[in-house]
Amino acid sequence: MSYISYKGKKYRQVKFTFSTKAPFEKILETLNQISFNGSFRSDEQAIYAILELVSNSLRAHREKAVKEKIVLRIQGEKGRTLVRLRDLGGGFDISKLPYDITQPVNEIDTISDAFEAYRQKNNYRRFGMGILLARKVFPGFRLTFDERNGTIAGTIVDLSDKVFDTVGTRSPAGGAL
Repeated sequence: MSYISYKGKKYRQVKFTFSTKAPFEKILETLNQISFNGSFRSDEQAIYAILELVSNSLRAHREKAVKEKIVLRIQGEKGRTLVRLRDLGGGFDISKLPYDITQPVNEIDTISDAFEAYRQKNNYRRFGMGILLARKVFPGFRLTFDERNGTIAGTIVDLSDKVFDTVGTRSPAGGAL
């Protein structure tokens, strides 16, 4: 059985909710108290990848004045570690990323002209690294857009220490959390 450690205690599941008003250092402090107990080569890399995604979600919520909290759930289940990050920040257009999201991560050049153009276009406020980093650290990666009333309401990112059977794209009525 897999488990997660948080503040030195073992749990099958931990769930965090982050307000858009939460100070970044508090979020960092919270995440740095998580241990995956050997599920990943490096807890620090896994936490950093999650932090990048949380940061993206916070930015989306702030830009769109979304008051709902961002939800992060981490659980140990049947010999695997599962991470789910869910926001209601309106999703994003994957075609605007500086790389093809389906491309193998080892083929993506982060110092390419496409990345530099992306950074310049976004006034160096976006770097295109959150999803890429998550894909590099987590063998299991699934991106789903939370669709409600015919529009994209948010983003759901599922991560795992093992590969998923499905890729995912859209989740009607928000999917389960």
